[in-house]
Amino acid sequence: MAEPSTAGVVVAGAIGAGLMINGEAAIGALCGGCVYFIANAELSIPSRIALSLVSVVMGYMAA
Repeated sequence: MAEPSTAGVVVAGAIGAGLMINGEAAIGALCGGCVYFIANAELSIPSRIALSLVSVVMGYMAA
């Protein structure tokens, strides 16, 4: 019997994580991150990208 490869373990973990994601919360968090990106025009682009990603993660966790 073959040993499981690292790629196989990663794929299995990604599929398992994908089944556990709440799609409605993810869409809501993504929309919130987009609103944050658009609303903060005074910040630089890299700052807006980083802060919108933080907003998406925290919005998903809060949902």
